Amino acid sequence: MALTASPKTMLVVVDMQSGEVLKRVENPPHSSMVHRLAFSRDGDRLYAAMQEGGLAIFDGKSFKYQGAMPVPPGRWTGLQITRDGKTAYLTDMDTGKVHKVDLAAKKSVASWDVALANGLALSPDEKRLYVTTFGFLGHAPYKIVILDARTGKLLKGADCIHPAPYGRAISDITTILFSPDGKTLYLPSVDGDGLLLADAETLEAKGFILLSAIADYLPFRMVLSPQGR
Repeated sequence: MALTASPKTMLVVVDMQSGEVLKRVENPPHSSMVHRLAFSRDGDRLYAAMQEGGLAIFDGKSFKYQGAMPVPPGRWTGLQITRDGKTAYLTDMDTGKVHKVDLAAKKSVASWDVALANGLALSPDEKRLYVTTFGFLGHAPYKIVILDARTGKLLKGADCIHPAPYGRAISDITTILFSPDGKTLYLPSVDGDGLLLADAETLEAKGFILLSAIADYLPFRMVLSPQGR
């Protein structure tokens, strides 16, 4: 089963074996375009971050709309749900904020400043948040930062330099993935024209896979195969 979203329809549920559209969920009241979707780990809840503000809640099986919790309007570029289903984290590029949302209380309980906050990932132990930025050289102090997931304290930040001869700085990292052992980060860079490998603890570069000569391929999103290969 797959989910997608569009401006006219809140959710479209698709059977991935037959390609059949199983369900269309129309826009609930006061909603807007969906920017990010995420399930709770048990699959009981589906959350949708909406452009005009609000984190919509759906039943994870029937996809019935169950209301929304207030979060500020934003261009949501990341949404992560903790394993226990109690907390959500969102990144908003427009305001440069990372929001921590209490899902039981249905409210934002903290927000932290990360200029041009873009990609978002929780560490495997869920103690740290990894946030990447979207911007050209000098627009943000770091290209990737690590925050304490409880307090929002900045633990580490790093810049990334393109290894090609023309020496452009790497920016516009939209996706953060961990290797299966949790030791390596995979970071596709739109302006870097390739895939950066970095140490998950130190953020030091471990390698770079160049995908195109100069600003041609523009890697934007990435997924890992189930085996992590």
